Amino acid sequence: MALEARKVDDLLHEHGTQVEALRERVEDVLPASGVTEDGVQVDELFLLRYVLSNRKKIEGAADKVRETLAWRKENTDLLCMLRDGKPHPMEREISEFLLTGVVGSLVGGEPISVVRMGLSDFRKLMHTYSVAEVAEYLMFEKERMFRICDAETRARGVLVKSITIIDFDSFSMFGSRFDNRFFSALGESSKRSSVYYPQLQVKTVAINTPSYYNMLHKTLGSVMPKSSMEKMVMCPARQTQTKSASACPFMKANEGVEAVPPFLGGTGALPISLTPPTERPGDFPLHTIKIANRSFATVELDIEYSDTIIEFEAMVDSYHLLMTAEMVPDRGDRLPRNRTGSTFSVTDKNLDDVRYSLAREMSLASAASGSHRGGRGAGDRDKSRDEYDEDDEDDEEDKGPYKVEHMRAKKNKQQKRPKRPKDGTKTQGNHGEERSGAKRRVSARVLGPDEASPLSGDTVPGVPAARHFSLNPTMAPMRLDSADGMVKGTWKLPMPGKLYIKFDNSFSRLRSKKLTFRITTVVPPQDEEELSWWESNWGEFAKQVRWPTEDSDTWDCVVS
Repeated sequence: MALEARKVDDLLHEHGTQVEALRERVEDVLPASGVTEDGVQVDELFLLRYVLSNRKKIEGAADKVRETLAWRKENTDLLCMLRDGKPHPMEREISEFLLTGVVGSLVGGEPISVVRMGLSDFRKLMHTYSVAEVAEYLMFEKERMFRICDAETRARGVLVKSITIIDFDSFSMFGSRFDNRFFSALGESSKRSSVYYPQLQVKTVAINTPSYYNMLHKTLGSVMPKSSMEKMVMCPARQTQTKSASACPFMKANEGVEAVPPFLGGTGALPISLTPPTERPGDFPLHTIKIANRSFATVELDIEYSDTIIEFEAMVDSYHLLMTAEMVPDRGDRLPRNRTGSTFSVTDKNLDDVRYSLAREMSLASAASGSHRGGRGAGDRDKSRDEYDEDDEDDEEDKGPYKVEHMRAKKNKQQKRPKRPKDGTKTQGNHGEERSGAKRRVSARVLGPDEASPLSGDTVPGVPAARHFSLNPTMAPMRLDSADGMVKGTWKLPMPGKLYIKFDNSFSRLRSKKLTFRITTVVPPQDEEELSWWESNWGEFAKQVRWPTEDSDTWDCVVS
């Protein structure tokens, strides 16, 4: 049952004439140095793979070599990232929806990659990224496997190929996580892989397969090339997380038990990329909560330092939610009241009044401008403080550096529409605003202790000032639509205080929504030592935080 790998010297001796003929046909596109810009050697071994996959068709092999080298030239920057050991630009986000990665290798050096179909969320993946973007990411993973196989082949002197294990444990084609568009991306990457990476795959093993695997196999066959389907085999093993892979003759003969992780019955380490997102280590994990109909969830964060950067990612599984954010500074800072222009101090006693005042002003502005897209009238949008109460059964979830509080909204009391006066004067709406149809502009901004200069112009030491954007006390309602996938944004908070982020589903009478989100806080340097580190490690820091650019949207309470 052990894999048999042929020696490269024997293959070159057997197919040397075809390799030389292929070289003559593509001489004009081969790199003069024998190495592409992304570090791949283009020599006899490189051409041998094309000869083996296109026997008796040298012209076809030549066309694929030309296409491969042209593709590498077009994607030099991306491929150089892999050469330099850098991750794909979208790896952090995609790896939370698509669980795939390299786990180890067999005794002959064959690398093993694994895909956990049952724990991947293809629906969220395809809502967030296009078929082309997912296919590109899969090609990046194919390139990783190719470089491993190429290095092992040159080191061992035998033609090394890879093995892919597809784990179908807990997978369902009919569940809420599945999306047919992923198969389209998989088929696109497989077709391109057959051109760019000949002789890469030795076997694709399906394990923990469902009862309808034959139907699934036919579905895959409709989008994947014939050469890929011919290498796919089904392993009869089920419930591998409770069994040992040593019972498999193939794994035992090729010393693969130590290469695969425990969920496949092995003793190997579990890579982060194959760990469920909610179980991965880190201060800011990805969370999923359920927001019932006629209710909302509020995320509360304590902001200890000025110029703290808040990065949010949020995604709703179906239909839409409304998202707002509100910054309440620490006691002693000033907030304006938009309708009167006066200011008042924020204290423990009037904190609720401040929050209500800001929320009311936003509701008035939304009602007047028609910008609120929740589908309800002005009377429904502007709620009084007594309209929301904390349900005795509502739970408060601990989410690490912040907490999520679930609230339920009471039904609105019917309000009679005021009659139009006989003298023809304009009527007043439910909240006193004139219904003239004219747009209002309401702007709230945080004022400093001197009640004059706004604090939004402060800068973070060591960070270019052009990358700074501040969050005003209240953010205009933002619609999170399931069709938009993962929505991201970055705020810079000008002062310490409390940040409340509200995900509102109170407008929905029947449907509950599932929300997936992560909120990351980045604290600026507080002393000379931190500032020195910040400046010297700016390049490394930029990889971890996506700073806003000049084209980024700044969300505040300005409605026009």
